[in-house]
Amino acid sequence: MKYTTHTWRNNLILVMPLLLALPCIAYAEVSDKEPSFLHLWMTGLGTALLCMMAGRLHRWLVPVAAAFPALWFLSLFMEMFSADVGPALYAEQGNMYHLSACMALISLAGGAAWGWRHGRR
Repeated sequence: MKYTTHTWRNNLILVMPLLLALPCIAYAEVSDKEPSFLHLWMTGLGTALLCMMAGRLHRWLVPVAAAFPALWFLSLFMEMFSADVGPALYAEQGNMYHLSACMALISLAGGAAWGWRHGRR
């Protein structure tokens, strides 16, 4: 018997509702929704430089310049260490992503401390 496209279409029409009705596991990437390594470091080093320059102008500008990046890092760490996103992010990115996020935050804190220490009163 010759297998024609007409019978293939009929079989597909019969099978499609079954495929749509069966539950399947959805695998989604987590890394594409998180900041990249470059974004982490640009945020950390850029705001550290901003805090240093703000401290040279006036000492009270350092907490103002560091407030929003600190909140951004807080939200990032809350997401990185959450029970649902954290293990998937660790499986995809590895330990270096967490280490880079911590080091970028430390660079922000170091820039803020330097700006506060060497700032004008």
